[in-house]
Amino acid sequence: MTAASDPGQVRAGMPDGLARAHRIVSDAAACALEAFNDRGNLRMRAKGPQDFVSAADEKVEQLIRARLALDFFGDAVIGEEGGGRPSANATWFIDPIDGTSNFLRGLPLWGVSLGLVRGGKPSIGVIAFPALDLIVGAEAGFGLFVNGLAAQPQRPFGDVHLASVGDADLDLEDALATTRRLREAGWVVESYRCTTLGLAFSALGRLDGHLQHRVQAWDIAAGLVLCAEAGLEVHHGPLDERSTWVRAGLPEIHRITQPGWGIAGESSPTPVKR
Repeated sequence: MTAASDPGQVRAGMPDGLARAHRIVSDAAACALEAFNDRGNLRMRAKGPQDFVSAADEKVEQLIRARLALDFFGDAVIGEEGGGRPSANATWFIDPIDGTSNFLRGLPLWGVSLGLVRGGKPSIGVIAFPALDLIVGAEAGFGLFVNGLAAQPQRPFGDVHLASVGDADLDLEDALATTRRLREAGWVVESYRCTTLGLAFSALGRLDGHLQHRVQAWDIAAGLVLCAEAGLEVHHGPLDERSTWVRAGLPEIHRITQPGWGIAGESSPTPVKR
């Protein structure tokens, strides 16, 4: 998959709304990367068991909120750190640093995510992985963009089956059951502790899918657009301030895992781009 030399550069052919969101995330990614490279001096605190927030999370979210107020005035905003309430029209979801534990320990597996939900449907998504020099974006109906260039997912070595499963303390048993189903069917299962990475890598073709029984809308709003525009089958729960769920991947992933998901897990599918 070809990528531009400058991940933050916006190229011709990108729709206007996506281009503006891409620039916001690019600037936020630069801010986050600066903090990552100086993380030894960061303030941090625990929000829960193995759930941390740093001064970088707060600073990046404030930057994105300020830019959204200028570029998308009047839209609702919900962020992981600053909260918010959804709108029936347009709501932006911010995850300033997804994978904060990875970030703090110096792993490159963390992302900056911005997603727009319009009328209850994922519409625009941009996720930057600053330590990987990678920005993946999409707008519904316009396909994928990688580092500013239109791109198609590539799935080489199709016999190598890889998927990721997200977990949290409250859904550990469900996550283990899903992992077991996939492992028994022959999949290698990754757990990155970074939902945005699982979804973006699935969209790019590096994984066959990402599944998570309990997650927040700011973790998935952007990634849902990427996966749908990559042609994956995407299912998810409500996109608001409550906990939700996601299954995105190749049809075989859904066939294997759906029996263990429960009836409630089929309530809100996202239309798949064909």
